[in-house]
Amino acid sequence: MKHFALILLAYVGFVLDLGARSELSLNGVSPEFLLLALSVAATCQRDNSAIIWAAVMGFLVDCISSGPLGVTMFCSIVAVFAMRKMLPRRKAYYPPVSVGICAVLAFAVLVSSSAARCLIVGQAVDWRSLLTLAAGGAGYTAVLFTGLRVTYGGVSGVLLRFVGADPIQRGAMGGRYS
Repeated sequence: MKHFALILLAYVGFVLDLGARSELSLNGVSPEFLLLALSVAATCQRDNSAIIWAAVMGFLVDCISSGPLGVTMFCSIVAVFAMRKMLPRRKAYYPPVSVGICAVLAFAVLVSSSAARCLIVGQAVDWRSLLTLAAGGAGYTAVLFTGLRVTYGGVSGVLLRFVGADPIQRGAMGGRYS
C-alpha cells in the first residue's frame, strides 16, 4: 500500500513539475514536486527501497530537465544513501526533523545535480545564484512537505476515528513517533 501511494505521489509530482511549476513560482523560486516525493519516500521507507525510490525520482527529474540523463538520479541516490547512513532508522521521524530532512535533501540534490550538469557541459558554476535558487527551492519544497504531512495526518486521523481505531493502533498508521 505504501508503494502504491508513492507511485501516485510520483505521478502527481511529475505532472505538477511539467505543468504547474512555472505558475507556482514565487520571485523565480519554483517548488520541486518530484523532490517532494523523494523526501516522502526517504522519510517513510524503513528498508533500502528508499534508494530505489531515489533512483526513480532522480530519473524522472532527469527526463524533464535539460542536460545529460543520470546526473540527478546519481545525486539523489547518494543523498538518500548518506541520509540513511547518518540518521537512525525509525518508523517515523518527529515532524520538524522530517521537514529538515526534506529541506536538506532537496538542497543537496539541487546543488549537486546543477553543479554537476554545469561541469559536464563545461560551463562555469555561478555558485551565488545556484545556492540562492537551491535554498529557495528547498525551502519552498519543505513548506509543501509540511503541508502534505499535516494533510496526511489530518486525513489519517479522520480515517482512524471513522473506523473506530483506538489510540494504540494509531502507531501502526504513523500516528506515533518511534
